[in-house]
Amino acid sequence: MRVPSGIEKDSNGIVKVASDSNSIQIGSDTNDIDIVKDGLNINGSAVITKNSDGTIQIGTDKNDIDITSEGSQ
Repeated sequence: MRVPSGIEKDSNGIVKVASDSNSIQIGSDTNDIDIVKDGLNINGSAVITKNSDGTIQIGTDKNDIDITSEGSQ
């Protein structure tokens, strides 16, 4: 079964498999949301990340929220 590579409207990609085949892209290249194997990126910046230690990080290291098995920090 062939899986479609994306959804378009008026020849504009709305949802598509990224060229690296490792993520799903929502929106255009200049203003998009990427669903990647370890989280969610908006405009190329990680917003939600599942870290290798099992914690979930919301935001970047400077001003982030970490969710661990003990709660949020």
